[in-house]
Amino acid sequence: MKLIVNADDFGMTKGITRGILKAYQEGVLTSTTAMVQGLYFKEAMAEAFDIDFYDIGLHLNITQGKPVCDPKDIPSLVDNRGEFHVFKVGADYLNIKEVEMELEAQIAKFLEVYDQPTHFDGHHHFFNMSEDLQALFVSLGKKYGVPLRTLVLKDTMNQDKLVHRNKRYQLLYEASNIKTTDYFILHFYGDHISEDLLFSEVFKHDDQDTVELMVHPGFYDEDLNTVGGGYDKQREVELVVLISEQVKRVFNSHGIELISFRDLQ
Repeated sequence: MKLIVNADDFGMTKGITRGILKAYQEGVLTSTTAMVQGLYFKEAMAEAFDIDFYDIGLHLNITQGKPVCDPKDIPSLVDNRGEFHVFKVGADYLNIKEVEMELEAQIAKFLEVYDQPTHFDGHHHFFNMSEDLQALFVSLGKKYGVPLRTLVLKDTMNQDKLVHRNKRYQLLYEASNIKTTDYFILHFYGDHISEDLLFSEVFKHDDQDTVELMVHPGFYDEDLNTVGGGYDKQREVELVVLISEQVKRVFNSHGIELISFRDLQ
């Protein structure tokens, strides 16, 4: 198995950034995606470059915090405070042209700092909220020539619906010649993080050639209270697992090849 270990939320806060950089330097982390609206975005990118960490993509976001665009230009995306609506399945309230405008603004802001993003993914997997958002996400990947996170899954939701959704993703990606992994692990998350959970999630998918494991390491800081999201102290537990010598030994003994999105063929 070739495994990408990708940390979401790079640059959201200083503490999250420090944790991700530590997981990269001392652990099994191979990749990250940055939030351009993050409180520490530009500093995070500079600190990554200082340690020759360039496997950085863009964590597109329309579900938390403030937009890059003027809120008046994207009224369907924001509340009366000018902040993104909280995550809502279905996304019928969104104007897709306004979504495209905001995502293009986020891409432009990222490219001002780094012109070689490894890939795009999405905060709260917003691109799975509707077929219009799926199509837009794929079109942006094709336009900028970058791989995308897949949401091909096995073990969630109604099986018939899951098969249909997986097939749709595969067809969309193939039609646009989008590179991605064969599988995506999203369940290394929550209040029960452990080495055993990590091994269980990775090895039950060892029949796949390329797999992305989504992680959220970090150090808790007061800025997390400001940005919200509800996932804070758990990030430190994830970090401990990701830098564990036991994890490195087990991955090595099982022939797990750690790669980044740049290595996808």
